[in-house]
Amino acid sequence: MPHKEDTAPATQSDLATLQTELLNAIREEGKTTRRHFDIAAESFRDDIIGAFSDRTAQFEQKIYKLSYRVRAIERKLELAS
Repeated sequence: MPHKEDTAPATQSDLATLQTELLNAIREEGKTTRRHFDIAAESFRDDIIGAFSDRTAQFEQKIYKLSYRVRAIERKLELAS
């Protein structure tokens, strides 16, 4: 059988306290979720970089070669004008 104080209606103060406790619990859970997401995102980023490092190096070489050719063409055009 419930105690008499367990069946009393909630007061405004009781509701405010419950609201505060719930908001604090939600905030803490949000912080935990953000930390987990940050760790997972960093791990995923590192995995992607590792998986495509060879392709990235190839593209860097192509970009370097193309920029060298563009500079050579620009120099020739400057001399022609």
